Amino acid sequence: MIFKKGENVVFTDSSKATVVEELGSGKQGVVYKVKYNNDFYALKMYKSSFLKNLKARHKDKKFYLNLADNVSRQTVSPNFIWPLRLTETFDDGTYGYLMELIPANYTSFMKILANPSKLKANYFFSIVTKASINVVDTLRKLFINGLSFQDFNDGSLYINQDNGDIKICDCDNIGPNNKEAFILGKYQYMAPEIALGQKLPNRRSDQFSLSVILFTMFFLTRPFDGKAYRSEIPSESVNIKYFGENPVYICNPNDHSNGPVRGIHRALISLYPKYPDYLKQAFLKEYTQGLKNENARLQEDEWLFILTRLESDIIKCPYCKEEMFVKDLSQDVCQCEECKKTFTRPTMLYANENEHLYGEFGRKLYRWQVDNSRLFSNSSLDVLGEVTASKKNPNIKILKNLSRDTWILNYQGEDKEISPDKNLPLIRGQYVTINNKKFTIK
Repeated sequence: MIFKKGENVVFTDSSKATVVEELGSGKQGVVYKVKYNNDFYALKMYKSSFLKNLKARHKDKKFYLNLADNVSRQTVSPNFIWPLRLTETFDDGTYGYLMELIPANYTSFMKILANPSKLKANYFFSIVTKASINVVDTLRKLFINGLSFQDFNDGSLYINQDNGDIKICDCDNIGPNNKEAFILGKYQYMAPEIALGQKLPNRRSDQFSLSVILFTMFFLTRPFDGKAYRSEIPSESVNIKYFGENPVYICNPNDHSNGPVRGIHRALISLYPKYPDYLKQAFLKEYTQGLKNENARLQEDEWLFILTRLESDIIKCPYCKEEMFVKDLSQDVCQCEECKKTFTRPTMLYANENEHLYGEFGRKLYRWQVDNSRLFSNSSLDVLGEVTASKKNPNIKILKNLSRDTWILNYQGEDKEISPDKNLPLIRGQYVTINNKKFTIK
């Protein structure tokens, strides 16, 4: 069904939207900007060709019912651009759904990959790390509710480059895990067993697609898009070969057959050495052991463990203001990777190599870093504290207690209570107990 400006679209609850303009078109459908309840939204109308394909596969009725279920179940996270209303079915058999507009300050990740010049200067490293945490936590909430995405790829993701907030669209294929699949996904992001036609998309294949998105976010390169794949003329058989039968990780230290190419993979070659080994080892495991063994793939909580540690390890050079990762926690003096100047590392709240926090403005202390039993719970990312500046002296860093508990600061043998909403001065030589876990400030 093709709409013109000013035409009305009726939903199954008899409410109406008025078409403002066409926003874009894809294989599945056409997206319009519409006015609904005195606000602007997006309307996706499916093309007849897409619906006929579903019917040919005897999936048309199941697809419609699944979409209707998504409308009625409502979103599991505000980060999803979720189906809100279902249209009536028109005379030509087409229908569609209402959803929020993607905010103007969010950038399509697919467009970022196509043209990295769209990246803002502050994208690395704090923003991309925060965005990666948001992506993992959003999909985790989907999985917790027994759902799978089925087609997670670069076209699904939008990023606010100012703060790392994200939006995930194309939610019409989401459905109960291991129940039904309406689309197989996109090569490069598709798990090998899906590319080979051995299984239908499910949570396990979603986890693989998630890892590909994460790798691509950090290195602006897809993990199997190396020299061997690039040497072939793209085709269905080539895609099955490199993403199903014999995928070779572009950074595999033991197999360089599909490695990066100078002049093509500039971003990967430049960025890869900047990241700490524990992140590289996670991807290596995912793209070696996890290729054929679904159970070897990292779970969402394991990714959150790695990514929040990654966020904690970011510091900023006081001279050129460039960000970098501290790769050796024992070092007291750091050298900037950009300007090469040396400086004393920031004060650190330290329990062990996994549970620590550098005193950089904006850094957050998460619940799991204080209570390991919460790592696999919905509260693992609750923020208990945030590094900010002292009102009296902006150069002095403090950790604001954002929790409901009182912390105990010990300095020179004397205890002092740090109540909720109060501040902990980050001064070396002190000890603080937060929820029964002792941290050294050093």
